Amino acid sequence: MKPLSSSVIWRSIINATIALREGFSFQFRSGTTSVWYDDWSGLGKFCNLVPFVHIEDTNLLVRDLWQNGSWDLSILATHLLAELATTFTRIRCPVSTSSGLDSWVWDALENLFLSTIWWLWKWRNNSIFTTNSWSLEFLIRNIYISQEEFERGALLEGASSASSPVLWWSTPPLGILEAELIALKTGLQYACDRDIRNLLCESDSLEVIQLLNLNNNSLIDPYSALVNEIRVLLAKPWDVRISHIYREANLLADHLACWLHHSDDSVMLWDCPPQSALDFLSADCSV
Repeated sequence: MKPLSSSVIWRSIINATIALREGFSFQFRSGTTSVWYDDWSGLGKFCNLVPFVHIEDTNLLVRDLWQNGSWDLSILATHLLAELATTFTRIRCPVSTSSGLDSWVWDALENLFLSTIWWLWKWRNNSIFTTNSWSLEFLIRNIYISQEEFERGALLEGASSASSPVLWWSTPPLGILEAELIALKTGLQYACDRDIRNLLCESDSLEVIQLLNLNNNSLIDPYSALVNEIRVLLAKPWDVRISHIYREANLLADHLACWLHHSDDSVMLWDCPPQSALDFLSADCSV
């Protein structure tokens, strides 16, 4: 991304990277980090700092080398250069009996930083895509609320990989209206790419038709991006008309949706109706 094309907030985050990096440290819990193939020292993976890793040391974990409060390098079959051996001795590894994951942390301010960045990003999107304004008090209050939520986030128990996330976000299920808008946009884009100049698009979703006819985007905030993309397609130099039909006259769409539901593809395109759909197409035309 070119610097001038990114937002002021994002450029500020990039510029602060060097300063923020100094605050990170590796926190050992169960010590299940690989000695050679994970970067836990900040110097990179140790496997790249030795001529080769002896086969006997391939599966060594950090906890295997940390014995009685100090490093026991005598069990290594891999030859260490003096500088690398000194690096080991400078790193303190207080491995606990916890089953949590080893991970990089940013001191006590880590959660506050993440929460602040998250809410600055939400504030930016809110100011661009809606007409609602957030007060400074509202923003600060939600930053601290999210910080508390992050701190309550539990480590994944029993995870086998040190790269597993501490917190995660589940994508919300796709709503019916959003699915209808995505289907309309995909169909219009397909027709436009095929250079179809005259198009009649029928939808049994009255909500979709109403959204496209509204002028105030603040009323349709959750779907404003999709609606605007559809309007851009409709504004192209072609003759396209979108009309509402009753669901009883749209059996073909239901049939194709069921077809896709049992398919591994996310989108299926036909130049002509499949054989199994001809009866439904005939029924729709007779309504």
